[in-house]
Amino acid sequence: MKKELIRTIIDTIVNDFGNILVEELSDNSENYPYTNACIDFIADLQTKGITINFDAFDQEILDQVYRELVSILMH
Repeated sequence: MKKELIRTIIDTIVNDFGNILVEELSDNSENYPYTNACIDFIADLQTKGITINFDAFDQEILDQVYRELVSILMH
């Protein structure tokens, strides 16, 4: 019962964080070059019928994307 409540609360918070990230990336994409480069690359491949997972990127790139996203949440 308690785990179910914890899951519900965490899901709500994560959903809110997701909305914040999407809005910021949509409104101020120029401030997040690594994140946008990954999004653009994945989107371009999808238009060509190629599917790639975000995890396929080099760890250094992933680290930069995470830093950019954390900086959004810190503000």
